[in-house]
Amino acid sequence: DCDDSDAGSNPDAEEIYGDEADNDCDGEIDEVFTTMTVDSSCDCGAPSAIGVDSSYNVHIAYADSDSGYLKYKNKTKSGTSFGSSKNISPYNLSGEWVDLVVDGADRVQVVYTYQSGGYRQVEFVYRDSSGTWSSYYIVDDYYESGSTNIGAFCSIDVDSNNLPAFAYYDDDGAYGFTGINGVPVLADYTEYGIGYAVYSLMDEHILGDVGYYTDIVIDSGDWPHLAFTDYGADEVQYMAPQNLSIAETVYGDPGYDVHIRLKSDDTPCVAFQSSSSADLMYGCRVSSGNWDIETVDSSGSTGAGAALAFDSDDRPWIAYYNETSGNLKVAYYDGSSWTKYNVDGDSSDVGAYPSIAIDGKDRVHVSYYDVTNGKLKYAVAE
Repeated sequence: DCDDSDAGSNPDAEEIYGDEADNDCDGEIDEVFTTMTVDSSCDCGAPSAIGVDSSYNVHIAYADSDSGYLKYKNKTKSGTSFGSSKNISPYNLSGEWVDLVVDGADRVQVVYTYQSGGYRQVEFVYRDSSGTWSSYYIVDDYYESGSTNIGAFCSIDVDSNNLPAFAYYDDDGAYGFTGINGVPVLADYTEYGIGYAVYSLMDEHILGDVGYYTDIVIDSGDWPHLAFTDYGADEVQYMAPQNLSIAETVYGDPGYDVHIRLKSDDTPCVAFQSSSSADLMYGCRVSSGNWDIETVDSSGSTGAGAALAFDSDDRPWIAYYNETSGNLKVAYYDGSSWTKYNVDGDSSDVGAYPSIAIDGKDRVHVSYYDVTNGKLKYAVAE
């Protein structure tokens, strides 16, 4: 025991970030991230996606740019390294875009793109709680949509029944619309591999390239929320649940790497990089059509790959890449101010394609790409 006045501070306790106390009695206060290499056997991790299950095991799906396969590794809570890799896509040229979610039954659900013969399509695979991987399912392809180039920026979330929904970009705009370059699309499974329906989601008032950096999250009522960039209107947009034909303005400038997450009361919030200032931006919806957006980091060209998550106190954590300094950074808001950590990259160019997850004990996990050495890395605050 290192604090007789606080029974919560003891060697078996978990460190709580931002409380300015040594909760775990290791002699450090609010210590930050430790890092490790996940895979250096290939040009790996551009991109990757991370999730944590209820037993605090870490799961990462990632692209192997050498072989072209989508790979997977995991690490137990007490493990000091990640296990062996597994190819989870049946063919190479997979994983140009990838996203992952761990559902309430500890299934690891993964959406990714596959490209062959000039066609790109969206595919889905999952791992059950015993560690067995399913065969792959086609979410959307040329035969469904008429599009030869579909699936960019694919993202996934699950509803209360652990069924997945996907958002992604249709570059051809082939869902019955003409005069536009692209549309955001929502696909929803009623059952794995059976009876999915695809819906086109276009702001019908604006003809232009709509749906870049599309991201999805599902609320407590099982309604999808989407955020994306509309280059026709030159702004970041949001589509509210129950009315997915009308988009509202989030920010009056296009955003890169738009990421949407919900607070515990289902308030939608976004993080992204401003295309004009190259700053990291963050904000939440105040009311219908009104968003409070602020600049989090403006140190050089920063905010690339913005990945947002909330802890149990509804405080935001954003993992992002500073392209100027070549650093992986994480920003944390404690309720009154932002703290920005340089997690990795002081001696090399590190931090591209970050993905973030926060576990049930508020430990923060990040997977990311070491640009200099071409390897997948992992950071954890514990």
